[in-house]
Amino acid sequence: MEIVSTAWVNGTPEEFELAVGLGLHAPHGRASRSKPLRVLVLDGFDRLGTRYRDHLRAGHVELLDASPLTREWGARLQGIPARLNRYETLCFLRWPVLRAAMAGTPFLHLDLDIFPQPGFATLAAALEGRTATRGSPCFMAVSDRAWLDSWCEAILDFDRDPDGTPARLSY
Repeated sequence: MEIVSTAWVNGTPEEFELAVGLGLHAPHGRASRSKPLRVLVLDGFDRLGTRYRDHLRAGHVELLDASPLTREWGARLQGIPARLNRYETLCFLRWPVLRAAMAGTPFLHLDLDIFPQPGFATLAAALEGRTATRGSPCFMAVSDRAWLDSWCEAILDFDRDPDGTPARLSY
């Protein structure tokens, strides 16, 4: 099980670091060589310099440019960006981007403001084979590809018909 997160750059690299605290994850996080934290940067990867990325990589935090996948999926979603702000839109987009980027590999998604006490290797072992959330998508284990496919299909449904989707999903 891979440990992943998503982020986007709204301003300078310094503002990004203040917003996400990856500099804290690198020396104080629970990532390791065997279980690194991989962060898919949905937008603004080009604003982050090599020195910053190298510093994080030394602490087993790897930044990956996911902007091509974000653009691809952003082109498919028209209703969500028309109704919601950029932050909310990217929160929706992260799931189809993660699905494409992870290509069936089980993963644990953590929002970057979560600093779990156990190491990532311990968490991955405990959640291996499970698909579950702790009440919100800020901490979500995904081992069941069919579940993630359904989640992404619901996002597409919501994009096409935001008012009718809740009625279709409730029973």
